[in-house]
Amino acid sequence: MKRFGNTLKQPVKGKPRKPPESHPIALSVRLPLYCAAGGLFVVYGWGALETFPIAMGVALGAVFAMSEFLKPKLGELAAEAMEAKDRLGTWLMLGASFACIALGALGGVIAMGAANGPREAYDAAVARVDNAKADLDAAQARLDVVPTCTPDMPRVRCMEMTLQNAATLADRTQTRNDARQLHEGATAQLAAVPNPGPGVPHVSLWLKALVIAAVEFVLFAVPFSARRRRKPVSMTPKGVVVADVKQPEPQAVKQAPINDGGWARRRELYGPKGRKPKRGEHLKLVAAGA
Repeated sequence: MKRFGNTLKQPVKGKPRKPPESHPIALSVRLPLYCAAGGLFVVYGWGALETFPIAMGVALGAVFAMSEFLKPKLGELAAEAMEAKDRLGTWLMLGASFACIALGALGGVIAMGAANGPREAYDAAVARVDNAKADLDAAQARLDVVPTCTPDMPRVRCMEMTLQNAATLADRTQTRNDARQLHEGATAQLAAVPNPGPGVPHVSLWLKALVIAAVEFVLFAVPFSARRRRKPVSMTPKGVVVADVKQPEPQAVKQAPINDGGWARRRELYGPKGRKPKRGEHLKLVAAGA
């Protein structure tokens, strides 16, 4: 029965692991982060709806909302996992954070493309007008170099030259007329396209993605660093001096007589060992004494 008497687990040797204390981030840090996340969600959702069909745009808007509003909390969760020395949890939280950053960068690029669409359409219409005007000027220049009759030219020579250049003149005139029609059509299209004003700067796509990724990283890094650098708050108010109070010394405890189970009496009767001799052993002791 003694083997099953103690069923509790023995304490593990070594220093016990202290659970991490939770220190919530102040509202002055949380409020700007979530306001920025909400603004980015609105912009990214609008860019998705302007660029893709409604169904896909709504789905992407939901994904962007999840990534934006989850990033500030992921920073705190990652910091808590690192303080708790949870290696798997740390890698999962950091991986989820960088995945949300990548989704945010994608949403930023889509929103920039949607915002810059009207400006690009207007610039393309202006470029078409310029190209049509250049083609018209080139066609008119080619038509002007065709020789024509002059007032001092003889009549016979004028008729011969006109017959010789009739085909060339007709071809270049038709080319000039076609170029004029294209120029007029491009001018009408430019008049129909509204001028949206300045758009997104025309920079490389990787630079746009880098800027958006930096903004997304801030939403994750701020709560992460604030959670990691926050020190435990002392419960003692400032300006209060704790007096050293001496504890009373414990009084000496009187030791009670030890009950040895009657061995003192047994030693008096049976000798130093205190054990009763067996049958026959007493006769040997008596014979040895004799």
